[in-house]
Amino acid sequence: MNQKIFSTLFFILSLLSLPTQAGTYTLKEALERIQDRNLELPIEDYKIEQSETDISRIKAEFNPKLEASLGAGPINKATGDSLNSSEDKNQWGALYIGSIEFTWPLYCWGRKEDYLKAANKGISVKQEDKFLKELEIAYNIKKTYFGALYATTLLDFIKGARDDIEKVLENKKMAEKDRFRLEILKEQINAREAEIKKNLDLALHAFRLYTGSVDETLKPKDEWLEITERELKDFSYYLKIAQENKPEFQKLKLGIDAKHLLAKAEYKANYPVIAFLTKYDFAYTNMRNAQKSTFAYDPYNGTNAVVGFGFKWSFDFGVTNAKAAKINAEALELEAQRRYADEGIPTLIKKAWLEIEEADKNLNAQKKASKLGKQWLTKLMSSASLGIIESKELVDAYQARLLTLKDYYEAIYKHHMAWAELTLAVGKEIDPTL
Repeated sequence: MNQKIFSTLFFILSLLSLPTQAGTYTLKEALERIQDRNLELPIEDYKIEQSETDISRIKAEFNPKLEASLGAGPINKATGDSLNSSEDKNQWGALYIGSIEFTWPLYCWGRKEDYLKAANKGISVKQEDKFLKELEIAYNIKKTYFGALYATTLLDFIKGARDDIEKVLENKKMAEKDRFRLEILKEQINAREAEIKKNLDLALHAFRLYTGSVDETLKPKDEWLEITERELKDFSYYLKIAQENKPEFQKLKLGIDAKHLLAKAEYKANYPVIAFLTKYDFAYTNMRNAQKSTFAYDPYNGTNAVVGFGFKWSFDFGVTNAKAAKINAEALELEAQRRYADEGIPTLIKKAWLEIEEADKNLNAQKKASKLGKQWLTKLMSSASLGIIESKELVDAYQARLLTLKDYYEAIYKHHMAWAELTLAVGKEIDPTL
């Protein structure tokens, strides 16, 4: 535990000592930082460490045990032997008694092994939890990375559009109503720009958080949101990967095995433990005559030692069986969840797979629409500079261009995120670009 704490403190200090100069990361580089930099994963490491303590506890329970007791109390004076005695109530002294018992379990019907196997399964469950957290963090990094690129790309277009409008407004011969329309459009663009800047700022802050960076100037290395071609394989390919890697599948399997092992170990608690036993008792007081005969029982002076092999048996069948039955019921619950996962998780993977197909088709359609919007605007801009068209036509063309371009880049963003969704659903990075 102390080593983990020192490692975390060293990590935080190393972060604080980083230079604050501008830095950039590609998406792949940002994802590689998760293990070393993200601040959520140490929490999962502590959970794993807590589970590992079960191993030590189980071993300690089946190790040799030594129990000792020592006490003292008042006793009055008495003289005599086992046949005749006399007491003196006016004279008192101390009686010292003690007991030492040593038990070494030799055979426990495999209970220790069952508990250890169950504990190791529990550790593996926590490790799968950590892997699931890594997948969630990776998804969030992709979301913030592509979100920042989406906002940056829109801001660049908005700046160009505003410059174009201001250039058209330089025409002194423009009618007043045309000038009003263009001024209104420019203010609408300014309002949209403020919203996008806010989204960009949030995306960058989240990106730095998930990558574990204290560099307030850190940003994605890519400048614009661009299309990345990827090959989508058959659905069965991704389903097979999920069945072998998805943390939810692995957790349920490990959890069921652990519960069955625990139940079996609890049932075995009904059996007697074969052990090496040693017991030593002693008593002493100067208030009673010590009995020298071997056959005389003397609880006040003397020692008694026993060494041998025997059984240690706890007769609590009802409690033990109830514990085992409860654990078995928990195993049945997990088995029911697994049956549901066997049916439900493939549906989620299918949904993510179909969304990539949909994102591909949507991207192609939005790309064509964006080209048409650009052609329309380019044609009108050449006429607008000469003042031979009404501003309404130019405003309509700009609004169409803004809408089609926004939808086009949104389609690119959704295309990237559809692959991120499939990775999250499958439980393993399947993006061929990463």
